[in-house]
Amino acid sequence: MRYDSTTGLDAEQLTELICRMWQIVAGRGEISGRPVLLNIREQVVITLIILRQNVNQTTIADMFGVSQPTISRVYRRIVPLIEQAWCLSGVC
Repeated sequence: MRYDSTTGLDAEQLTELICRMWQIVAGRGEISGRPVLLNIREQVVITLIILRQNVNQTTIADMFGVSQPTISRVYRRIVPLIEQAWCLSGVC
């Protein structure tokens, strides 16, 4: 089990978090819509990097090949989902 210092989670923990978030989104019926530039794993990793490392959004945008506004939208959308997913695991 390898710990990723950038996100603070190992691969198994990251996968578990994403699965919980996917259940939340699927339960709301929010899966449809226009195609996304970043998959859910990338969106979660981006959000965790911002939260853990305090890297600015422009730098993250350059790293992932998207615009800063895209990173801002991802961050605003994913943070509440992470909070809800953690509550499902009894952390909150």
